[in-house]
This record gives sequence, structure tokens and C-alpha cells, in this order.
Amino acid sequence: MDIRLDKCLSFGAAMVRSRFQQVLPKVGLFKGEIPAVPMGGHFKYLGKIFDFDLKDSIPKAEVEDKLGKMLIKLSTLNVRPQTKLKILSKYLFTQFTFELKIYHFTNTFLSNTLDKLCTFHIRSWLEFPASSCVSEWVSSPITFCGLGIPTFVHRAERLRLTRRSALRSSKNAVIKDLWLASSGKNIKTDSMLESLGCQGSNACLKKSQAEESVSHFLGLKSQGLSAKVIVESVPAKNILSWKQSLDLMPAHIFNFVRKAMANQLPTLKNLKMWGRSVTDACPKCGLCQSNKHVLSNCGSPDSLSRYLDRHNQVLKLIADWIVPNLGTVGKFYCDLSLPGVRHVADLFNGFRPDMAIVSQTRIVVGELTVCHETNLQSSRDFKLNKYVNLSSARSSAYKHHLVSVHTVEVSALGFVVAEPNFFKFGGLPTFPPALLNDLSRTAIFASRDIYCNR
Repeated sequence: MDIRLDKCLSFGAAMVRSRFQQVLPKVGLFKGEIPAVPMGGHFKYLGKIFDFDLKDSIPKAEVEDKLGKMLIKLSTLNVRPQTKLKILSKYLFTQFTFELKIYHFTNTFLSNTLDKLCTFHIRSWLEFPASSCVSEWVSSPITFCGLGIPTFVHRAERLRLTRRSALRSSKNAVIKDLWLASSGKNIKTDSMLESLGCQGSNACLKKSQAEESVSHFLGLKSQGLSAKVIVESVPAKNILSWKQSLDLMPAHIFNFVRKAMANQLPTLKNLKMWGRSVTDACPKCGLCQSNKHVLSNCGSPDSLSRYLDRHNQVLKLIADWIVPNLGTVGKFYCDLSLPGVRHVADLFNGFRPDMAIVSQTRIVVGELTVCHETNLQSSRDFKLNKYVNLSSARSSAYKHHLVSVHTVEVSALGFVVAEPNFFKFGGLPTFPPALLNDLSRTAIFASRDIYCNR
């Protein structure tokens, strides 16, 4: 075998005054002396860097520099923030799998350096203020209004679990001995592998990571409030549909919705809190101009007119879908003047619900509310209480019909909740994905127009 000196290095340590210290070994062959690693230097073997201090300072610096350059390159791309987030999640993180596998980077380094760097660029892409808690909702599952993008800390933990599982399940006796010598019940990954196996441990770890992110995110008093109410009120499949619709929208709309979800729009209340305004009073009505106030609660005539227009746009979409899907099951009544549709004023005296489906024996009322996310449940309760005695207001032509009242809520940012019995008793299929997309899009664009004219 030919040994090439230019392919060899010698590295040594010796006990000096009861402490190991790096030394310069002198190892020679007949061709000459093998070069020694300089004092304080390092060498690379099979892609891994080794040095005497064993602090991984060099690979840490290399990983940080590599990530920084990739994020800068990604930030300069002329694409929507949704696309940048997808590239970050699907491609960029995978470029560090090898380093996360072979080095045992501490969670402090991963969180305070790598994840912090990612958060900085994500905040820039989405135009979030510096005070925003971005990393919590980015790593939260999509069904909890997050982006479902695991952090470097989460990815490293999963890779460590996979590495330990490979040791445990190896057919090599020496590797098996290594597992037995290094495993312990007080080590979280080892304990999970022993009790749950590889597949169960992976599922358990991902679940605990998601719960940690969600707990932090939904626990935020201001920034997590909307998401908390949405999770409690909106079916998970509708949240997924909303996310898919939002990802297809223009960049400025996507950023507007994400900031509004986290209560981070530059309204006068926030601007005053950030030291950028001397007042938080709404110029239209004089009340505190918060996100909720702008999108749903301003009492000025101009704002009320815009709220009504948004409501009627959404109602028209629903009405246009119901008419062809109702067939001969019943007749459709609506509080809008639409071709071929009767007005709900024909059904009740003194009440005008948004829509109704009339069969031979029943009047199925559907009451639409376009409200702020934090009011989804309270708005539903308000409408049900408002029409609790609707049966007594039936017109004489329908005095023998049973009346049932059901609600449909579409939030200012496009989340849709419809009571299942409205479809069941009305003889309708549930809202299809295409309609959910249209409802979300219409509500969001109208809400942004309201915000821009605040």
C-alpha cells in the first residue's frame, strides 16, 4: 500500500502537569515526516472537523456563515414571501442535515444563532415589526394557524433520535454494545425508544414539539389571541383550506393577513405603543384605533358602510352557490335583491335574516356574520339569541312551518364556520373547497380595503 504524506496528518495529546494538552507528534515514514496538526489547529476526517478543544467552534462558525449566505441569497430572490417560506422549509433546512447529524450542537447555539438568523429574515420577508414573536407561530402546526416549519432545534432533536435508533437496531454486535454502554433511562431519546420504538418515538417527539410551540404561541396575550379563538371555533379542515387560499394570494395580501392575525398591523394603538404616534384615537370616531376596531368595530358611517358592503359581497357568493345546488328541495329567500330569488321580508314580520330555505313544512334560516376573529363564538351566540323568538314573527302564509335558525360566520381574515345543521335541514351539500376559497379571498380583500381607508 502506498502512503502519501500529502494525504496524512498526525494529531497528538499528552498528559502535562495532570492535564491533557495538545502536542506536536513526530511521526515519520521512510519517505519523510508526517505533517502534524498545528497547535490550536484542526483536521477533517470523513467530513467532520476535529480539534483539541472539542467545542465545535469551527463547524459552528462554518454552519452560521453558510446559513447566513443562503438566507441572504434567498432574501434577494424576486419571489413572494410564501415562496421564500416554502424554499426555507423544503430546501434550505435540508442543506444542514449532515452537520446536524454528525455534530452535537447545543440547543442554545441552534436557538440563539441559527433559529435567530432565520427569524430575522422571516420577519423581513413578512414585514413584521421587531416586537413580533415570529418563531413561535412559524413552528406551530398549520391547524393552529402556524406555518408548520420546524426550527433547527426541532430538526436536530429528530435527527438525534434517528441516530440513536440506528445504534439500537443495528445488527452489528459492536454497535449494539455501543448502544448498551451509552444508553440510559434518564436520557429522553433512549427512554422513548425503549418504550415506544422508533416510529412511536418519532410521533411522540413531533407531538411534544408541536405542543410546546402551540402553548407558547396561543399563550401570547395579544399576538396569539386570534389564533386561540380560531382553533376553538373553526374546524381544522377549514383552517387548512384557508391556509391554501392564503398561499395563492399576492405578497402584500399575505403579509397583511399574517400581521393582522398577530395583531401587528400599524394601527394608531400599536404605533403609540411602539413610540411612533402621540395618539391612538381613531380619526373617524375618536375611539382607540386597534386592529379589531379598524377591521370590525369602528362606528363611523363610512366604516359601517364598508362593513355592510363586505357582508353583502360574502352573502352574494353564498346565495349564488345555494341557488343551483338547492334544486327542487325548497325555495331560497335572501336579504339581497337577486334575480330569481325571493326576499326574506316575505317570511317574517319585523325580522330580516340573511337567508332562508323554505320547504313544505320547514323554514331553515341561515344568518351570516362577518366578524373579527376574536368574536366568532360571541357573534354566533348573539345571533342565535337575537332570533330565539323568530317563530312568533312568521307571516300568516307560513304560520304552520317549523323554524330553525343556524349561523354562518366568515371572519374578517377569511375563516369560515358554518353550522352543519344548516346544510342538513336545508338539503344542501357542505361548502365545497372552491367556495371556501372564494369566501376567504373576498373577505380578506374587502378587509384590506377597509384597513387602507381607516
